[in-house]
Amino acid sequence: MAAATVSSSPRASMMVDRPTLSRYLQDTAARPAQSTAVADCADICGAIGVACKTISHQVTMSSIEQTHAERADTNDSGDRQKELDIIANNVMISALRHCGRIAAMVSEENRDLILCDASRGGARYAVVFDPLDGSSNIECSVSVGTIFGIYALPPDAEPTAADVLRPGRELLAAGYVLYSSSTILVMSLGKSEGVRAFTMDPTVGEFVEMPASPVRVPASPKRIISGNTGNAEIWNLPTSEFVRWTRRQKERYSLRYIGSMVADVHRTLLYGGIFMYPADFFNRNGKLRILYECFPMAFVLEAAGGMASTGSGRILDITPTSLHQRSPIYIGCKRDVLKIEQLFKRVPHLYSMHCAPISDGRRTARHAAAPIVQSTTVANTTASSPPTTVPATTATATATATGDREVPAAKRPKTDDVDAGGAYWEFEMIHYTLTEDFAGDTDNFELSGSKGALFQELVRMNDPEWTLATDCDTGERGLLPTRLLVCSRTEVSHKVASTDFTGDVCSSDDAVEFLAGDAALKFRYMSDERWAFAVNARTGQSGIVPSAIFAS
Repeated sequence: MAAATVSSSPRASMMVDRPTLSRYLQDTAARPAQSTAVADCADICGAIGVACKTISHQVTMSSIEQTHAERADTNDSGDRQKELDIIANNVMISALRHCGRIAAMVSEENRDLILCDASRGGARYAVVFDPLDGSSNIECSVSVGTIFGIYALPPDAEPTAADVLRPGRELLAAGYVLYSSSTILVMSLGKSEGVRAFTMDPTVGEFVEMPASPVRVPASPKRIISGNTGNAEIWNLPTSEFVRWTRRQKERYSLRYIGSMVADVHRTLLYGGIFMYPADFFNRNGKLRILYECFPMAFVLEAAGGMASTGSGRILDITPTSLHQRSPIYIGCKRDVLKIEQLFKRVPHLYSMHCAPISDGRRTARHAAAPIVQSTTVANTTASSPPTTVPATTATATATATGDREVPAAKRPKTDDVDAGGAYWEFEMIHYTLTEDFAGDTDNFELSGSKGALFQELVRMNDPEWTLATDCDTGERGLLPTRLLVCSRTEVSHKVASTDFTGDVCSSDDAVEFLAGDAALKFRYMSDERWAFAVNARTGQSGIVPSAIFAS
């Protein structure tokens, strides 16, 4: 009788050799030296895995069942809800309630803390989650995901919101599930356990560990920026300068932005680079929720050897004050996040440097109320030092003297629990001359220039020995030693338009007409150097104009 043969196909071998999510969690919980908390978190992650299988199916069927349709109402975070958001939220809540380990939950879709039956002895944990991140893109089949984090709760007490409002470094476990061409679960039970990645095998209905697991941020990360550069004009100044710096590098950075945090961060985890959602002029506290979006993602990236920051410091060290508090975030490989933090230390945290000026038509809509300027930059026409910062108490008088303008109410930033300062600036342009040759270090955001080169748009840094300046000839921005810059006493020829620009090809309301031969006063480049702000010397009108129409 012939002996039975064993299949040696690659797929069969993978199924035997690669552990499933269930097996990994069981093996982790069964280790002799393993803590009770890790074993309990393994049970909770198992329940989340079951819930996400259901959500994955619902996402796949959403186009057929029309569950991606937008509802008329919004959730308590202010986002428009879709039917699929509610379905995913209910699935997560139901799975966690029956887990037996959960006493409280925080969801993006619920205003208040969700309490569970805590009568079971093991129910001493809280789960924070976003049931369906990126759902606004679901109609066009863009990747979406679920984000989660697990906290331990104080024993023998009914949970309160204060028990969950704790720094992200106190998370016991965190992870996310990506619903895309495949369904992928990425999780970490702490730095000692690393980051594990599992992909759904639909033929057996189980998450199978990926060959690349455990996952680490690459030692030689790719140069990728992931961020909504459509908001670049209203980003804070350190972020804008970081993007400018990347454009000057010999090894160019690529721009990759999906618009779904789970998808963008997953790519950043695998390839390196940086994902960022900065604060901007209208959203001073950022837009992503810190408790159930920023914290879990930062926990995973740090466990994989990456880094996550608000720009000013480690994001996991923040103690939230409300369940749906928002925060800016910069997350990715240490190389790029450290560069961002370096800029935040050196460059003032302003928002107005790259905002397009208000058009003449809207300028008539000024309000009699006091302007919301907290501080403003004044160009000193008699001293040889760069512009300095004036306290808010003198901002009104300063604005009158220098041409700085109040911001109409329609353009003012949102003021709910945020600092309302930082209106638009309009600078009196003074040119500064470099007194000697300077070879700057581009890795430290420094410019180079020869003796006699002209610079404008000077901003004093946090370190007064350095000044942020724009090269009048090239439009490049960077840092120069303050001691080498003196106010120019010579006549400076204005830029002259070499071709006509009527403004018809520009969608901005702030475009200004220039004819060939018109001189440009107060010329300054925008963050997108293809455009500039200028005053037409013939008409006196100010606005946005293409840089290319001016003769060099």
